[in-house]
Amino acid sequence: MLAIPISIFLIGGWAGIGVGVIAVFIFAAVIIALIANRFIKLPPPKKK
Repeated sequence: MLAIPISIFLIGGWAGIGVGVIAVFIFAAVIIALIANRFIKLPPPKKK
């Protein structure tokens, strides 16, 4: 979560805020995917 203020200062202005928001969305998506992968186990490939 520290990436938001850092990106705002580094890039500056609204562009920095936009990049920070995108980074948070990507971060959240990765965490959701990891959690979903824990709960929803993909069926293993069927052995013939």
